Amino acid sequence: MALIRKSKNYSKRHAALITPKRQLRPLSAAAFSLLFAGIGVTALAAAYASTGNFSVSLNPQLGSLAGSAKVVSSGAAIGSQAVQFNPSWSSTTPAPSLAPSGPSPYVPIPARVAGAYWTNWDPLTLANTSKSYNMLWVFAATSTGTSGAVSFGAPISEPMAQLKTDIQARRAAGTCVMLTVGGEGASFYLTNQAQATAFVNSIYSIYAQLGGFDGIDWDIENTSMINSTQLVWIGQQLKAHYGQSFHITWAAADPSWIANGPSAVAAMVQGGSLDAVDVMGYDFGQSSESAKISAVESYVNSWVSTTGSASRVIIGIQLPNADDGATNTFGSYTSDITLWDWAHSTYPTIRGMDIWTAYEDARSNGGSGGTFVSQVIPAVLK
Repeated sequence: MALIRKSKNYSKRHAALITPKRQLRPLSAAAFSLLFAGIGVTALAAAYASTGNFSVSLNPQLGSLAGSAKVVSSGAAIGSQAVQFNPSWSSTTPAPSLAPSGPSPYVPIPARVAGAYWTNWDPLTLANTSKSYNMLWVFAATSTGTSGAVSFGAPISEPMAQLKTDIQARRAAGTCVMLTVGGEGASFYLTNQAQATAFVNSIYSIYAQLGGFDGIDWDIENTSMINSTQLVWIGQQLKAHYGQSFHITWAAADPSWIANGPSAVAAMVQGGSLDAVDVMGYDFGQSSESAKISAVESYVNSWVSTTGSASRVIIGIQLPNADDGATNTFGSYTSDITLWDWAHSTYPTIRGMDIWTAYEDARSNGGSGGTFVSQVIPAVLK
């Protein structure tokens, strides 16, 4: 089968069930306010009065009202939440089904990331992946068609049941484990509410399949079939369901590759739907080491500006002899350290560095393995 690469060139918690949609008989605005006064939805009274009758599906656990309103951070209070009228939400908007809540708290994104992407097509098991990594991205769940849903295929290195055990063991040991969705060549279909809902529901399923993880990582390298509105909504639903400590990251390529990538990231940060970006410091195409370093420095500058904080930016790298080719990777791990020294000096709160991939690291340095682990991670964590 074709490999789906993470690069351009290939690469609570539910206390109640979702309330079914009900057709309300015409009531006065005052009666409508009284009906919902117990949960504070008086802000909908005027909307009801102006429309006669309409459908409302209330799901405070998901932080949304499927109908003509949604929960936001200011307005008429519902406990610690609030309601705001939003005429753009359809009365037939589907709401994601509730899944069992995950463990709380989730393993946090490390203050200084020293991570790696673990790929399900390589022979390295998660259990045999270096314990020096404090953050791992399990790669990858991919689209199952135009519905918006994604699925995660069994790895070649171990049975799915063993991967589930290995993920939970790494998390128990303090490693933040993320699920990546996408990759180069993995098309997304997230242009409407139904597709976004299908995506959220599929994440619930994969979460159960793998026994839980600490967040999701977007690797969107073809944005023609997505829009930022749905990405923001998806992040809000996942965080409302699993808790705000459920992480969302974004594999950030050269900003020029994806026309609406930076604007989508900015919208997600603003909407509370994104915690960090992982700059893809490879696939730059330059031949000289200095040009490669300069290219990644420009990416970092751009993504720091887009996200509004260097603490939201992780730098991804590849090692020499990686399978992406010489013009897409640095020629020596010393260039990775040079890049890190510049980044940390320029942005003291820069979040860290990771490698594509753990398997490539394991077979790097002429086959002796672990160059990123043995040489780069100490420089990052010092």
